[in-house]
Amino acid sequence: MVNSDRPSTPLDSPLTTKFPLSVENFQTFQQALNGADSMTTPSTIASCTPSSASSSDSGPTTSSNAQSETPKKRHRSLSHKDFNQTVFENIHYLGCSQINDPLNEAEMLKLMRFLDDQRTSATVTVSLTVPHSSRGFVVLRDSSGGELTSFPVHRIRFCVRGRLDSAQKHCFSISFTHNGTNGEQTHQCHVFRSVQPDAAGRALYCFSQAFNNSGRTNVGENEKRMDFKFEAFLEIRENEGSHSSPHWVLCPQQNNTLKLRRDRQKRIIVQLKQVSGPPLTVTKCFGMLLAAGRNLRHSDMQLLELESMGPGANPSVYVINAIWDPRVHVFDVLNTETPRDSRVFLTVAADVIIAEAGEPIRFRLEAKARVFHRDERFYKLPRVALREGYSLTLERTDDTSNGETSGGSGGLMFVKMESDTDRISVKQRLGRSPSRMPSQLILPTGDDESDSDEPLLSGSGDVSKDCPEELMKQWTACIEEWRTNEDGVRPAIVSSLIHNGVPDVLRGEVWRLLAKVHLDPELVNTYHLLLGKDCPSEQVILRDIHRTFPAHENFKEAGGGGQESLYKISKAYSLYDEEVSYCQGLSFLAASLLLHMNEEQAFCTLVKIMYDYQLRDLFKLGFDSLHLRFYQLTRLLKEYESNLAAHLDHIGVETHMYASQWFLTLFTAKFPLQMVFFIVDLFLSEGMNTIFHISLALLHDAAADLLQLDFEGALKYFRVTLPRKYRTEANAKALIHRAVDFKLKHKRLSKYEKEYLEMKERERENEDPLVKLQVRCRFVCFVLVNNFVHTAY
Repeated sequence: MVNSDRPSTPLDSPLTTKFPLSVENFQTFQQALNGADSMTTPSTIASCTPSSASSSDSGPTTSSNAQSETPKKRHRSLSHKDFNQTVFENIHYLGCSQINDPLNEAEMLKLMRFLDDQRTSATVTVSLTVPHSSRGFVVLRDSSGGELTSFPVHRIRFCVRGRLDSAQKHCFSISFTHNGTNGEQTHQCHVFRSVQPDAAGRALYCFSQAFNNSGRTNVGENEKRMDFKFEAFLEIRENEGSHSSPHWVLCPQQNNTLKLRRDRQKRIIVQLKQVSGPPLTVTKCFGMLLAAGRNLRHSDMQLLELESMGPGANPSVYVINAIWDPRVHVFDVLNTETPRDSRVFLTVAADVIIAEAGEPIRFRLEAKARVFHRDERFYKLPRVALREGYSLTLERTDDTSNGETSGGSGGLMFVKMESDTDRISVKQRLGRSPSRMPSQLILPTGDDESDSDEPLLSGSGDVSKDCPEELMKQWTACIEEWRTNEDGVRPAIVSSLIHNGVPDVLRGEVWRLLAKVHLDPELVNTYHLLLGKDCPSEQVILRDIHRTFPAHENFKEAGGGGQESLYKISKAYSLYDEEVSYCQGLSFLAASLLLHMNEEQAFCTLVKIMYDYQLRDLFKLGFDSLHLRFYQLTRLLKEYESNLAAHLDHIGVETHMYASQWFLTLFTAKFPLQMVFFIVDLFLSEGMNTIFHISLALLHDAAADLLQLDFEGALKYFRVTLPRKYRTEANAKALIHRAVDFKLKHKRLSKYEKEYLEMKERERENEDPLVKLQVRCRFVCFVLVNNFVHTAY
């Protein structure tokens, strides 16, 4: 409610305590009028019948509905002066009545209730113009633009909105004082009902702005700026018919994620609608663009074929249609089946011309999507458009400040535009660089941070093929010497060369030499024999194959050569190692090997890693060896990063919650490929202790961020943010150097192992067998379900 019997100032306005300022997502203009002299002369309300409103329960005894008598019309043309006011369209004018006390809220609410109850379908629809200054005039116009009545803001005595728990919650009324020709004053109350749910609150908010704005005559920078609100709606439709007879069906969504099908032609529809501010005219769209990822550069976007553009069935909505063929190579990421629990980002942008601005403005929409098989069927899922809101700020030129427009440009200059998503992400961003970082989903541009809430897809990242000539000569000479050693003993220089990574072109051979695959030639024959046998784990393997390295070209095609080789290796190993059989997560290590050697060599290398490097011990029944590794890492963390260890313990983050995949997949499931290959280099050279070195280096890098986070934030950091820090070769190599330089006392590992075994022995002596079984089952479930279900990231 607002009370004003004179032009108010921010200091003495009763608005300060009586007006609710929490109107959501609403911004008003801050421009002042140049002066009251240019405004229309105030007029009386011809439709009002002076009489008293009864205070009886039956309602006011004398009132006049707007439809019973129409005030005299006076026309006034709109100019750029109208930028200093807000116009509310489609307002139902319920009528007015004379009242005794213009400050009596109860009397105004009773009149509001009475007129609203008498409302009929013939109620007059008007536009209500509210100025942004206490020197302005409130104006009512009919549907043709003719002025019905107007009165100065400073005559308004009280504003009130219907109670939110009543049928009049969309109604509002204003009382004002009318000066008669004989000097007498009468008090009148106008009652309105809004069509849009939030219009009543917005109208009262505008009145409050007018009371608090004295209308300075000098127009400054802030007075030149104008704010507009837009909405954009995105629809993606897929062709379920033929090319000659297309049948377009709207793609469903679930949990704000679009469900798309690969290899289907798509139509993208963007609808633009202005929701506040002086009307702007969209004249043309000269380009619709699309790309995988978000926060992209202009050069990352791909231009689509425009099909149509123009006003829709509702003239206030501008509709743009474009055709998208996802089978084009540049859209591979958006045409590849997405692993379970993973999503991809896509960005759609429409560049439009607004007549009043005279320059292109980009409306950008970001969405999450999951890609399914071409013939997937979706049932009972909502099929609605995705919405994005925008705040657009334009600035008037000097000519338009004086009520004139400069030819051609429309007189308005672009200042800024911010989407609702951008505004929210700025508030939620934690520990980011002040500069805006691109966050492409699959192919990073070299930046270390991003705003993405989604983990990297496994198999992401570029791998450098460059190697200095001198270094290549050193490696070549080293390998030649290595081959001559029948017992597989490596040259002394290998350990120092490994610290900078193995040249990618030599990695396959170096890995096999490190694992001493050549000393066990019978493994190749064993591999082919195993492929001819039936595999009990076949269905589990098939289910996991498509979740392994989906971001890599070799493995993204369902049933392709990469997935076929991966299936064969996983099947053969499950038969070779009957005790461990197939274990989820093994496929990530196998895929890393396949990227550097053929499937026979990859199988042999995998066997050597699992047996000779004791990696298979981590998978044995009961996970006893894995528990030991967790205990050792926990003790090391307390010694080297005591503050972080105490914080993680305080918020309830246990070692197995973040380190399970580090040990079981050798960091291959979540981290970028360049870093994965560096780690495998070091692991094959130095053995199991490498995992502790890498883990401590990672925790050291993350300590400052983790100390600020709670339980959920820390787990998300391990899952999403931490892997993204190492998308560049420089960062990955720096991590390896820190890990190598870590002064890890290996004798302590033996000490911690002894401690752990003694502790477990005491527990076994004192523990109830049933409790022991329950604890073990809970841990096994956590490792198998909570960790490996998400390895597809």
